[in-house]
Amino acid sequence: TKYSEIVHKVTIIPRGRALGITWRLPQDNMHTKSKEQFLDCMAMTMGGRAAEMLIYGNLTTGASGDIEAATDDARNMVTMYGMSDKLGPVRLGKQEGSVFLGKELTSAKNYSEHTAQLIDNEIQDLVTSSYERALDILKSNKALLEAMTEMLIEKETIDMQDIDYLIETYADEEWKAVAASNVNLIKLKKEKEDEKANAEAAKNTLFEDKKPEDSSESGEISQDDK
Repeated sequence: TKYSEIVHKVTIIPRGRALGITWRLPQDNMHTKSKEQFLDCMAMTMGGRAAEMLIYGNLTTGASGDIEAATDDARNMVTMYGMSDKLGPVRLGKQEGSVFLGKELTSAKNYSEHTAQLIDNEIQDLVTSSYERALDILKSNKALLEAMTEMLIEKETIDMQDIDYLIETYADEEWKAVAASNVNLIKLKKEKEDEKANAEAAKNTLFEDKKPEDSSESGEISQDDK
């Protein structure tokens, strides 16, 4: 999606409790995160559950981690960052506890039962709408989903180049444009990093050239001079 993190690599090789992993890269060095970025990332996160329902028509526990991550994002949007249209720009709940004392951070409830119900409703709406959005995207790009599945079964791990090829070949025009925009962002970020590295290298070279000669060598007196 337009504002979500860029997929760097995908594998179906199990690692720990995970049946597979998707590695993501931020589009830029972000110090803040917008509401659009939250919503796009949540839609991406719910893609596994949406694909499960679209292809198999049945639900399993495979997407439990994704659902937890999306729910946490939705809760933070509503209670910490004031991104709820219904509740407005307010901070709800107060963190207590200290990780330094071996305790988990907990949130003390400083709002009414009515507000608590509104929070629950907002979280449910955000997660459900993210799931429905992911499902709509996958329905429009089912050929891409199936081609990616086949490639993963064959290779077990695919990288950004594989993903770009699949999108260019199988995605609809809207998502081809989104992918092209993300690729351009990656190229721009790489160019900026290269420029910074080259400038640093040039600076170091100039510093080395300006170093004075070793004083010990210049001050030595040969045996013949004595």
